[in-house]
Amino acid sequence: MRLSGAPRRLVAALSRRSGDRPTVGEICTRPWASANFAGTRHRLVLRFEGKDADRAVERMTDGIEDAEFDLGPDLLVDIAVIDRCRQSGCIEITLEALTIEGD
Repeated sequence: MRLSGAPRRLVAALSRRSGDRPTVGEICTRPWASANFAGTRHRLVLRFEGKDADRAVERMTDGIEDAEFDLGPDLLVDIAVIDRCRQSGCIEITLEALTIEGD
């Protein structure tokens, strides 16, 4: 799956945080706007495999709601783990995030 823009930067930041490179199982984006801001809602499913999957998931998710991410021109204003599923030697994490477009 080829990603660009804020989704690509978000996955890269999450990969750095986890210390691993997850497989992107699914990504959905939709425009979001308020009276003052424009941005995008993201729903990501990331898959971690291998013997270090548990540690990578813990590094990525521990305190994620308060973490700061460098997304270039965009600002991450909200992120949450929605689901965590273990199956056949892998762990899938579903996240929802909101990014605001920078100048």
